[in-house]
Amino acid sequence: GGIVNRPPTKKEIDAFRPWLLKEIELVNPEVVVTLGNVPLQAVAGDKRVIGDWHGQFVDISGRRLYPMYHPAAIIYNRSLSVVYEADVIALGEALRENLQKNPSNSDLN
Repeated sequence: GGIVNRPPTKKEIDAFRPWLLKEIELVNPEVVVTLGNVPLQAVAGDKRVIGDWHGQFVDISGRRLYPMYHPAAIIYNRSLSVVYEADVIALGEALRENLQKNPSNSDLN
């Protein structure tokens, strides 16, 4: 009878994916940072696994995506804290480097 922390079903993801993609289109961010498998797969539209894609920029339908582990993953696997920290640092460095190269246009090309 209580709240259960569970990943959404495929049916739930499929129902909300168009809304998510439309929101991303409207906001038009330079980079989309996903946290965990569910958002990675929802945005990418396939069965990518965070362990294979975290910490690197990926082009998805003309969008720059930067997948990361969900912060809660560190609670369940403390060894991921080093990986997570490295991914955050790499993201920050890439964004700062881009701003230095293109102060008026911070596009990540």
